[in-house]
Amino acid sequence: IDNFEKIFEPFFSTKQNGLGLGLSMTKRVIEEHGGKVDINSIEGLGTDVRFILPLSKTEEKLVNEENLSEKYELFHI
Repeated sequence: IDNFEKIFEPFFSTKQNGLGLGLSMTKRVIEEHGGKVDINSIEGLGTDVRFILPLSKTEEKLVNEENLSEKYELFHI
């Protein structure tokens, strides 16, 4: 990718009508949650983007389906 090092900078865009905020905001939110964004590109083959977020390890933060179904209607497909 041309300009690969700039893709996470705010207001950088290769699109004529793009604002250039999507990737920078995405990266910031993910990092604020303890995660990271991993991006690899091979010319002629494509680009691979991975969003990696940690799992919560405390029981208070874990929500099981029983507790959730008491407050919300769950839809299963």
